[in-house]
Amino acid sequence: MTAAVQRQTPAQRIERELESTLELVDELRRRSRRDELPGWVWLRAGRGCWLTGNLDWARDFYKRAAGGLAEYAMDVGRRTGTFESYAAAALGAAWMADQREVLADTGRQLDTAAEQMLNSVELPPEPLVRTGLLMTRLRASWYREQTVLVREHEAEVERRAGALDAWSKAAWQAGRDPLSHVAIRSLVNLRSATPGRFTPPGQQTPTEIAKAAFQALDRHLNEQRAKPPSIGDLVDEELISLAAAFRAQNVPLPVLRMPVEPGKMGI
Repeated sequence: MTAAVQRQTPAQRIERELESTLELVDELRRRSRRDELPGWVWLRAGRGCWLTGNLDWARDFYKRAAGGLAEYAMDVGRRTGTFESYAAAALGAAWMADQREVLADTGRQLDTAAEQMLNSVELPPEPLVRTGLLMTRLRASWYREQTVLVREHEAEVERRAGALDAWSKAAWQAGRDPLSHVAIRSLVNLRSATPGRFTPPGQQTPTEIAKAAFQALDRHLNEQRAKPPSIGDLVDEELISLAAAFRAQNVPLPVLRMPVEPGKMGI
């Protein structure tokens, strides 16, 4: 690392990384005859623009990322066992694009693909993979605000995760999915909670439960990011969607380390 790079502030590093990403986008588009770029390039560009507050560009890049990542998930992801991770990124990008038809189309495609894999007779998924596919269906219904389906998938995820063997359960608990699962469930419960309902002494209110789940996911994401963090480490679309759900309930956001507002880098 050169002395000039070391003297850069965190914000300057992110801005420089964004400039390099946009230069890469331009270069790849010049080389491509069909304007087909890897989904991860569009995703990084979308995250960088969101971090710097350029929301128009961010939405456009996220729209392109959603299509590329969904296609990759349903093709390469299905063959390599990485479907869930790419599907999660595609769904988050589709939500950030802020276009109803993009989210509906992406969610429908990935939900259908996950359902087909779950119901495969020729190649039934292993229990841990099955739980991950159910998380994909849960996320697809969460982003599309399909509350009834969210509750159905959430209950099935809990049942399947609880039935995992010791090795699979350890692998499941080491990732982010259990935290995402609890956070989504707690926010759905918060939405349906009766205002002013009495909470017995010693028990947490639905708001306190949701805040704790939200902060647990935020801590996990913060622990996983590189030091110094890159654009990819600083933005998590699912966390941003959870923050939007909090705001919709007029609940103040808890203290977080990851940024959930555009233009605020959290570094």
